[in-house]
Amino acid sequence: MNQIYFKFEMNKLWQRKTTWLFSLTLILCLLIGFGGQFYLQRQFVTQYTARLQQHIKRGRRQEKVGITSRRFMNPFQTEKQALKQPTRYFRDYYRFMQRARTAADSSKGDLFSPLMVGFDSSGSSGFDPMTIQATYDQLTLIKQQHLPTMFPTRLLLNENSRASYQGDLTNWSADAALYGAHFYTYGWYFLWSLVTNNYVSFLLFVVLALLACAFVSRELTKTHPTYHLLWTQGIKPGNFYRSKYVLLLAYFLLSCWLAVGVLLLVTLLTGHLGSLAYPVFHWQTDGSYDFRPLSSMLAAGGLVFILAAAFVLAVSFFLLNSD
Repeated sequence: MNQIYFKFEMNKLWQRKTTWLFSLTLILCLLIGFGGQFYLQRQFVTQYTARLQQHIKRGRRQEKVGITSRRFMNPFQTEKQALKQPTRYFRDYYRFMQRARTAADSSKGDLFSPLMVGFDSSGSSGFDPMTIQATYDQLTLIKQQHLPTMFPTRLLLNENSRASYQGDLTNWSADAALYGAHFYTYGWYFLWSLVTNNYVSFLLFVVLALLACAFVSRELTKTHPTYHLLWTQGIKPGNFYRSKYVLLLAYFLLSCWLAVGVLLLVTLLTGHLGSLAYPVFHWQTDGSYDFRPLSSMLAAGGLVFILAAAFVLAVSFFLLNSD
């Protein structure tokens, strides 16, 4: 590959306004998306608190007419107070989960509202025992390692949760939103939510393909100055495509890493970085599950992302060259 031509292409790439616009847009989108997690979290807590208050009011009305006792309201009042302190909410949630692993024990005591894990007052739940046990196992690891946890604490739902849901499937979406909502208000956790979001990856790869079209296709027209440069300087088309491919791939990946770096720096300065030791649910080949540290899962996800980006760009160049 001609080094002089490669440097020429690199300088030309950085002089494009589109280059900086994409990088800045990516950074802005990440920061807005992260900030949106706090907004959604506040909205959820507000609505959930109002739901608990409705149960408390209904219990008071029923108590006046002798239908129920004050004991009915205690779990809802306890949970409402716990929502004011994330550490207390996690502690009480964990204690309830210790009993909730078996339906027979889930209704004993007034520690916490059955609402918080999807149990009714009789101890029955639409969620299967595996979901309850996996949640308990994850919370145990978080508690043992003193890791920052997401608030409010919720069930650990996975791709098998809907299939194994024991309640009415028409209620699945509402129950999943209520009992399985997670808000990624820590940098590392938010990054993991993006890695596992297929829509985000798809959108980035579409943008990568469009960048390839914008930076390559126009320069292959006979009226474009680059077309004449290739011939007058004796530069082979292969060198042109290799230079463009390496530069565009490097630029795309560096833009992504730069945006991630800015996000992590902001979360570090604001005390919301999170921990790379956070336990991530992982299916085994035999159908069982375990937990992997977030660091290893992010490393694997990052490698897959790089390989996928290289493949998408290669296909884009192949299609452009075949025209």
